[in-house]
Amino acid sequence: MATTPMATGVTITHPESVRVEVLTPDVPGVAVRRMRASPGVSPALPSGLADAGLTVAADGILVPPRGAQRSMRATPGDIPRVEVDIAPGEGAVVLVEANGVFTWVTPDEVPGPPGARRAQRQLSFTLVRPPAVAPPGAAPPRRNVFTDWLVDAVLDQVRVVVFKYVGRWAAATLAARLEGALQPGPVAMPSLDIETWRPLTIQATTAGPAQKILLFVHGTFSSTRGSFGHLVSHPKGRAFLSGALKAYHLILGFDHRTLTEDPMTNAQQILTALGGLALPEGSKIDAIAYSRGGLVLRSLMEGLLGGADAVLPGVVFNRAVFVGCTNGGTHLAEPENVKDLLDTYTNLFARGSTMLGSFGGPTGIAIGKAFSTSVSLLGRFAQALADAAIEDNVVPGLAAMRPDGNVVTQLNQAQNPGSPNTTYFAVSANFEPAFEIGAGIAKETAELLIDRIADRLFKDQANDLVVDTAAMTALGTLSARLASEHEFPFGETDRVYHITYFAQPEVADKLSGWLGLPAPAELLAPPIPASAPSVVLEAAPVVPPVTPTAPVGRPLRRGALPTGRVLMSDELRGIKLDKLLPDSENQPATGRVRTDSECHFAARMPPNPPLGKRTRLEVIVSRAAIDLAVSATSAKSGPVAVSLAQPLTIEVIGLKNARVVDPVPAEVVTEAPADDNPVTFVFRVDGVAFGAAEFLVEIRQSARVLTSFTLRPIFIDDESEMLTVTASATVNPAAQRNAVLRIYEIQPVPGRISLRFDLECADPNININQTISLRDGFNRESYVTELLKNVETAWFSDSISRERFMTRLRAIGEDMANELLPERLRRALWTNRKRIAGIQVLSEDTSFPWEMMFLADPDRQDVDGEGFLAEYGLIRWLHDTQWPPRRLSVRPNHVRYVVPNYPVPDYELPEAQQEREVLKTMFPGAVQLEADSVVLNAQLRRPGPIDILHVSGHGTSTVGGVIRASLLMTGRLGQDGRYETDELTDSIVKTALAFDANSQPIVFLNACQAGRSGNSMVGVGGFAAAFLKPVSTRGAGAFIGAQWSVGDSTALIFAKKFYESLLGGQTLVEATRAARNASKDAGELSWLSYTVYGDPAATAVRP
Repeated sequence: MATTPMATGVTITHPESVRVEVLTPDVPGVAVRRMRASPGVSPALPSGLADAGLTVAADGILVPPRGAQRSMRATPGDIPRVEVDIAPGEGAVVLVEANGVFTWVTPDEVPGPPGARRAQRQLSFTLVRPPAVAPPGAAPPRRNVFTDWLVDAVLDQVRVVVFKYVGRWAAATLAARLEGALQPGPVAMPSLDIETWRPLTIQATTAGPAQKILLFVHGTFSSTRGSFGHLVSHPKGRAFLSGALKAYHLILGFDHRTLTEDPMTNAQQILTALGGLALPEGSKIDAIAYSRGGLVLRSLMEGLLGGADAVLPGVVFNRAVFVGCTNGGTHLAEPENVKDLLDTYTNLFARGSTMLGSFGGPTGIAIGKAFSTSVSLLGRFAQALADAAIEDNVVPGLAAMRPDGNVVTQLNQAQNPGSPNTTYFAVSANFEPAFEIGAGIAKETAELLIDRIADRLFKDQANDLVVDTAAMTALGTLSARLASEHEFPFGETDRVYHITYFAQPEVADKLSGWLGLPAPAELLAPPIPASAPSVVLEAAPVVPPVTPTAPVGRPLRRGALPTGRVLMSDELRGIKLDKLLPDSENQPATGRVRTDSECHFAARMPPNPPLGKRTRLEVIVSRAAIDLAVSATSAKSGPVAVSLAQPLTIEVIGLKNARVVDPVPAEVVTEAPADDNPVTFVFRVDGVAFGAAEFLVEIRQSARVLTSFTLRPIFIDDESEMLTVTASATVNPAAQRNAVLRIYEIQPVPGRISLRFDLECADPNININQTISLRDGFNRESYVTELLKNVETAWFSDSISRERFMTRLRAIGEDMANELLPERLRRALWTNRKRIAGIQVLSEDTSFPWEMMFLADPDRQDVDGEGFLAEYGLIRWLHDTQWPPRRLSVRPNHVRYVVPNYPVPDYELPEAQQEREVLKTMFPGAVQLEADSVVLNAQLRRPGPIDILHVSGHGTSTVGGVIRASLLMTGRLGQDGRYETDELTDSIVKTALAFDANSQPIVFLNACQAGRSGNSMVGVGGFAAAFLKPVSTRGAGAFIGAQWSVGDSTALIFAKKFYESLLGGQTLVEATRAARNASKDAGELSWLSYTVYGDPAATAVRP
């Protein structure tokens, strides 16, 4: 074996007879940053992988000796191996291509947890793995399908691309990193130009006749554009869309997360959007679902709409078309096949997209962008696999497609499904390769996928490379809804596979016929010209192209601004106000001027720019909606009324650790765009020092501020990487004698976390700003989970006394305070402990148990006044959230409560029933809501005037239960006598909740330990953020919930005392202290569990 260097820190060991050709960069002397596509490979592959943060570290080809025979198999001693040196916080993964087929290779050994070691280390990648020797009588271990192929292909030319990425992956952060930037929401489809398929702002339908709606639901690793954009690639597809645009009042898709959220969550989001339309009674919805979208659509129609007419009153789903859907699941979703799933989709997008994106013009580019977005998600998925962050059930969107999983089983065994009058249709295919094909999949790819995947994964059963053909029409108890004449099976075909259904004219024909539209032949739409001007955007999917800028100082006149252009800061200096105003001699004789219109505005910049470099800050002005993911450094407005007779003034102001370098002054005067093509203005900015910064972007007309954004980047050393910032916000002044403690979590480099504390108090006068660095490898999620597990273990111990438990709890709390609170801050709190009426913690995190921290004399000389921070009146609030109200309206007839009556004795909570009586006594006229997740979903969407929402019952946890939790509703006993649970999740609340505009009620979740299911983490976790920061932004004004398990007795005592105190005139912090003390005095062990959000000085008001 020989060893050849491929790049700095990357070597490959290979048979001596094999030659290594290192691919050089396209530009001599320039490092390779993006993979170059091989002939026949879609450019969406390198583009998408680059967008996923994968940087090429090395690229080379293994060339076998001449005369080598393909029938030879590699022996263990001939296996190529790649060694990669990686820095702290880095990861690596390898993509191998041979015979036109791609496969991902992950490290031989799973790296340690993120930040576990600070030194540079080496990862090893074995490109092929011979089968291990199985013990006698045992089945040989299963090997990856694509890896099996590499054993055969090792003597062919093999391309090896080594990627590196910054930021190690962990299961706890998987969801946020995989699809966190994707904002679920409706997508308007108003024309044949898919560039116009953009996010839709839902508005209630005006009163009038019944409406017809056509809904598209996309598939895995995709979007509305990616799944259905192929319809515009051929005449019959365009004709179908043209007919649909004439027949339906509204055509829309719904972009959603397909990996990290399950179909029911997706369905709830769609239902919320449809409900927002307020469709007139008699309206009908037709739907077209693709791939996994079938499970989403069925969860909506059969699950959420089962007996819940109040959600869409008088509206019915009329027809549902399932195209290549996973109605019966897919074997690729099984845990052991996750790697094969990744490889399959990589090959489909790499090869299949070349055919679909071959036509030119803006449509071809738009489809290419959609594929690139899908590949980007695949690239992030590959990183997660490399770091072993994909665990069973961590990716609920995939788990939902398992043939024997809960989602498929429940849908196909449902006894009383919703939408009983909906007619079903289905399209299916069985891909079989024909090696003489000129279109479709390349020969070697087809041969591999069919021979290896179909034979092994699908056990020789018909499939379209992703879904079993039989599963596409497997509807279980609902089979009668799909009549045989409503099925269209392609049968065996060499041109239809999973991602090409909507590129087939036959599919367009069937869609038109099934939906009652004119036949495509009768209204063939003209082709979109390939020569049409196209747009290309760097680093953003929605802002149009960069075109050559005008010379510095070039004056701009009304109407002279090129559409879709970007103005650089050098050019901005040349814009003069008088040149923007209309020339009087060119005005019409009538003197008429343009009046009001609407514009959309957005601003963005890199989240972690290097200090000392001129960083781009872009401000975008558009007549159309701007598709931009909102984050700490990117923001957008909705439609804003502007006067077309007045110029716009755009100003960027450095508020904190920030300065505008160019232009100076940092102000631009321009006009509103004349058409829907956005205009981008580029400012150059920098920081003053390393760390957090704030820029204010303000758009004005005359003295009126139209909109403003605050961008909060963190300037870093050019040599370091900033991964996440989870808190940064200014807040309203706190009440006198309430200390305000702002907590910011910062990661200056991978694996290193710093906590910044800002403690302010007017009386006594305290102003402390201090940052501490936590130990290397500190992980907040793991720390909190382990801490609370220790607490619950002690609490559930039968042998431990109350005194011993409190002693142990004090030790835990004191250790926390000593480790995480700076000494100067602890001394300030201790010195003024008798003068501080309360402590308010402002932080993004909802899981950390700040209440449990124990404050003691740092010098160990005094014990008077020692206690947990909860005893000092600790109240929380979330940053970047509307400030909580000072006056909490409490009208007895505006109180709503939920108390499940569980049908299983083990789940009965006697004191929860007493809690019901307490609420009825304290609030005459209070209304009990049905403890059913579907009913509550509808109630939360249109709750009406509510002052208090109180939920009492059991809590249950999911993976990472500190962060994600559910509330058990009543549920029911199944036909087999087993208890079928019904859970209200934080995701339901977050997407559905929309309190009245003038209402910010109190929400009290009083969740106890679930029956005899054993010790588990049961915390409010995601519920706090869901109720306080819902998607609608119309959240609660105060929130109370248990941070960890509480007993039935504690729950009753705390709730009763809290309401008595609040109604008696005490402030929120006083009522909270009283309730905690009452539980503590009663001898309860879990009185510290409660966490409260709101304004400490808030009081109850009875209008």
